[in-house]
Amino acid sequence: TNWTDEKSFSLPSTVSIDHINPGNITNGTTNKEFNPDGTCSTGSIYLKNSEGKKYKITLVPSTGRIKKTSGWD
Repeated sequence: TNWTDEKSFSLPSTVSIDHINPGNITNGTTNKEFNPDGTCSTGSIYLKNSEGKKYKITLVPSTGRIKKTSGWD
């Protein structure tokens, strides 16, 4: 079954993506998928803002949930 409901999101100008894993992507485009069965692709998105705060957004494949963690190294 093919299905597509692509959504794009813009970050506020004070927030930027530092990198995306897996693959340590620092520029270009990557896709993260959320499936009808409640699962999703794996990976983490590392965000930072102009004040130096950092957040890690992790996709949990088995549940399709997103986990937000403050800070990262």
